[in-house]
Amino acid sequence: NGGDNCPNVYNPTQADINSNGVGDACDQVTDTDSDGIADLSDNCLTTPNPDQSDVDSDGNGDACDDDMDADGYANGSDNCPNVYNTDQADADGDGIGNACDPVCNNNPVTITSVTPDLSSPRTAGTTVVMTANLTNPDKCGTYLYSFALKGPGTGNVYVSKQVYGPSSQWNWITATADRGTNYVKVSIKDGVTGTVVTKVSNAYVVQ
Repeated sequence: NGGDNCPNVYNPTQADINSNGVGDACDQVTDTDSDGIADLSDNCLTTPNPDQSDVDSDGNGDACDDDMDADGYANGSDNCPNVYNTDQADADGDGIGNACDPVCNNNPVTITSVTPDLSSPRTAGTTVVMTANLTNPDKCGTYLYSFALKGPGTGNVYVSKQVYGPSSQWNWITATADRGTNYVKVSIKDGVTGTVVTKVSNAYVVQ
């Protein structure tokens, strides 16, 4: 018994993975990786991780999870290993994905113009594609666009025509009610900070 690390429990291998002098077979508070977290509560049994961080909440601690953010990309090849980003977009090509790049979204974008594909005036019934043009100092980031119209057909108040989405264009199908002078307002929202910038088009006449 003197040399048995589990004198009352059969354990011919004498395994004691945490080297605490008590065999695994009878260690009531086994902490295999000696990180201070008992095995029953440890989300990485054989890898020390006292913080128990688990970004994707899958029950496997980040320290032993090959894909800690569960976006389908292994940590070693994921350009944002701690942030879910299935598109792996990296607009500035620095190896850090847009979703976690601290360089992104530091500088606000500027809407330089709101331009139609067809010059004014146009007859009612014509489809006019309005495009928001912007400058982005950071060359990266995620932006959402919305369009609103003000003119005779809206009672000369801005009415939303396209809610926030990824498209920088709106297809305006002009109508008889739009006859007169119209304005299109574009709002661009920073997908990370929520900051919104706006720009109004030049007057557009529908005949």
